[in-house]
Order: sequence, then C-alpha cells, then structure tokens
Amino acid sequence: MTPVEKIWHILEIIEDAQKLAPQGKLCQYDARKIDAVVARDDHEQIFEKLEKDEQAIEIHTRPDYINNFHYRWYVLPKYQAVYEKYKKLNDERATKVALKEYDRRFKQYRQSSPNIFDMGYDRHLNRVDQQQIESQRLAIEASDRRLQRDLEEKRHREDMQLQRMLATKEDKRAHAINLILERIEHIKSGPMGTVIAFLDFNFGHTNDNYIHVFRPFMEELQSSGCFTSFQRGHAGPGQANVSFQDIHPEMLKKYRDDLLAKISDAPRSVQTIKNEAVIQALRRPASNTEPDTTKRRVFFDKENGNLFLDNKRIYTASLTGPEYHFLCYLWDNWQKQLRYDDIHKYVREKMGKDVADIAKNFCAKMKNNIKKKCTVISQIITIPTRTHFMMADPVSPEIADEDIIMWRK
Repeated sequence: MTPVEKIWHILEIIEDAQKLAPQGKLCQYDARKIDAVVARDDHEQIFEKLEKDEQAIEIHTRPDYINNFHYRWYVLPKYQAVYEKYKKLNDERATKVALKEYDRRFKQYRQSSPNIFDMGYDRHLNRVDQQQIESQRLAIEASDRRLQRDLEEKRHREDMQLQRMLATKEDKRAHAINLILERIEHIKSGPMGTVIAFLDFNFGHTNDNYIHVFRPFMEELQSSGCFTSFQRGHAGPGQANVSFQDIHPEMLKKYRDDLLAKISDAPRSVQTIKNEAVIQALRRPASNTEPDTTKRRVFFDKENGNLFLDNKRIYTASLTGPEYHFLCYLWDNWQKQLRYDDIHKYVREKMGKDVADIAKNFCAKMKNNIKKKCTVISQIITIPTRTHFMMADPVSPEIADEDIIMWRK
C-alpha cells in the first residue's frame, strides 16, 4: 500500500467509528483489525500525524497491546477538511491505478480476442467492474451490521450487569466465590480449566475494574490456596472471560466464611453508609422526574432580561443581544446538559442572522461576556460534560455579596 492508501484507510476507519459512536462520546476501534491491513508502526505514526500535524482528532487512549487493544479518540473541527483533502488525493491515485489497469487489460484483451474487439471492450469492462463494486458494497454493509449488532449486545450485557449489581445485597467478593463454587459444581472443567465470563462477576466491566479491583482479589485467593492459577482471555467483541486451574472448593468455602465473619464484625465506615444511600436512591422509583422549580435559587426574568440569585439581581442582559437568547435557552432547559451546537443553533435562529463564531467559541464567548459583569455565573452555568453547558443552582450554599454586586462596578 502507498502512504496515501494507508492514511485513507485509517480515515475511513475513523469515519465509520464516528457513525457508530453516540453523540459526544469517544470513538473507538480495535487496533488488531488495523494490523491486518496496515503495519502496527505505520498506523501508530498515522494516528500521531492526524493528531499533531493535521489536528483532526484528539487521542484519548492508545493501545498497549496487553490489557487494551483499542484506539479511543475525539473528532476535532478540522477533521472534515482533512478527510476531504485525503479523499481527493486517494481519488486521484485510484484514477491513475484504474487507467493503468485499463490499459493493461485493453492490450491483453485485444491480443487474446482480435476478431471480436469491435464488439465493445468498454461494455465488457463496465459489466465486470459493476459486479465487483456491488459485491464490495454488500460486504461492507454486512460488516457494518455485524459491528452494530456486537456493539448493541455489549451495551446490553453491561446494562444487565449494572442492574444485577444494584439489585444484589451480597458482597461482591462473596458473590465471586459463590459463583466459582457454583460453576465447578454444575460444569465439568475442560482443558482450559473452569471458564467464567468476566461480566458475571459484580466487579464492573471496564479494564480499570479488572486491574485495580478484581485481579488483586483473585491474586489474594490464589495465594490462599483456593486455586493454582487464573487468567483473563478474549471471548469475542467486547467480551472477556476468566479461566481458573485446579480449584479447591474447601479452601474457597473457608475463605468465604472468614470473609463474611469479618464483614459482619467490621464497623461500617461513613463512605459505606453514603454508598448504601446512593444505591437505595437508585433502586427507588422516581415519582417525578421534573425538578422542583419552586425551590430554585436562580431565576431569569425573560421579560426584562434580569438574572436573579437568592432574590438579588446579579446581571441584566440586553433584550436584543445574543447573551439574552443564550440565557433564555439555558433557562428553558433548566438542569439539562445542552450541547454547544444546540445552543449555537438556537441563538442563531433567534438573532435572525448567522453568528460568525463556531459553536464552541460562541458559547465560551457568551459566558465570558456575562462573567465580565457577574463572576458568579461560573457557578450557575457549568460544564458537566465536555462540549455541554448546564444552568442550575450553585453547589455552594452561599455566594459572597461582593461577587454578586461586582457587575455594577
């Protein structure tokens, strides 16, 4: 493959991953699949080039090829221009290759069939090319459907595990031991030992959960003589399993009994009590998902453009300025995380003219303009998620008077 072909292959992977990823979330792709087409050293350099030279993406995680095999990245505003540039270069390269192949096949066809040359060589080539294009299109569509199905199945398994973790009252370490005992009782061990899906344990589904929580606990069980060894393996897209060799049920039961005795005798910490309260709140069905507007500390008077905090006026927006429409949209979507693009689109429609800045710069500019006259706006309009704004009551119980009246100076 030529350098342009390799870069174009990576850009097509980024484009497909962007279509599959939820809005505002990280895009990801398995580096092992790229290895089958582009050498590892090459695609690592290409990703670095796209991040540092082209500034098309921002890489969040690189594969270490031990515990993590995925690239994870954010797509930046310059990505589309870079994509179009390399698409043009690749199209030019493909045209040259097609013309060269056309000439080669033309000479070969004329030499092998001189008598029927006038029947239309172009029609013959077009028919063959159309069949190849259709086959490639069907293969790509089948691959996209398979990737989407695997992604949906992975999310479903993670949701089921989260529901099980919230519903159970059993300690996750005791649950892990009971799960191993149950499997060796009902399932005969194979050459790989006793194999259990990692999601069946109540230790979460991320790689950090495995490295920092699950693996240390398994190593403690191994050192206690509960089994000879354990190993994590790959079981398909987004799936992992754990295999155990030479499990000793008596040692597992003894360790479990000692663990439960320690849990029952140990005093509960403040953090444990807080965690239990959070879990109970998650289990409790919400009677009303809408916030209680009668207890808001913040109020925006849309008629006059006045913003109040604890019944004190802290800012007044011009009724014809973009800051007014910026505050209106946030106020109408109280305590909701709003994308920069949605805010930018709303203000642009209300102003009756195009706003020059891009969405990210525009939202930052609006907040900074308000902050020049009212410093506490940073506690009212926050960034709960990247590229999102949210208007809500300040977390701090009290705001100093000098901060509130600073806009008048």
